[in-house]
Amino acid sequence: MWEYLRSLDENFFLWINHLELPQAVDFVLRNIGELHRSWISGSIILVIFLFFLFLRFWFRGIAIFVVCSVAVGFCDWGGHALLKQSFQRERPFVSQHLALQNSVVIQRTQAGGYSFPSNHASNLFAWARSVQTFSFVISIPIYILAVVVSFSRIYNGVHFPLDVVGGMLWGLFCGLTISLLAQKIFRLESR
Repeated sequence: MWEYLRSLDENFFLWINHLELPQAVDFVLRNIGELHRSWISGSIILVIFLFFLFLRFWFRGIAIFVVCSVAVGFCDWGGHALLKQSFQRERPFVSQHLALQNSVVIQRTQAGGYSFPSNHASNLFAWARSVQTFSFVISIPIYILAVVVSFSRIYNGVHFPLDVVGGMLWGLFCGLTISLLAQKIFRLESR
């Protein structure tokens, strides 16, 4: 069963990784997963997010921002310290299994460490799910961003599709759990 699943995962990865997309789409997919590395783009995203939280929730938006930060922080730590260390799955560009099949992996961005789960996917889905607990409308663009970044991780050759699915599930779990706990403890309502 695992061999069949791994074969499916690797074949789907190779198909996405070898897509020939328009130059503008390729540029976006190469760079969208790296926005957090620049303090300018990270600050712009943060200010826009805080603006919409404040617009929708006034000062309770600060509490919701803290809840989202805790959810993403816990998800990031758990994904890296617990899950990646437990599974220790190789990234596609260093996969010995793909190398034995003479499969060429196109690596478009840098990545290190283990592959499963994708922390990019888990963190963005944790953010989206924790926001959804309070406002479905505000969560929609975050879910769209999460899906695009998750796809880009496969396209860029740094994650297998199951890494992204595992990251998504871990992120949804963390976002839902932390936000529901905070909602009960601090009596934050949704709108």
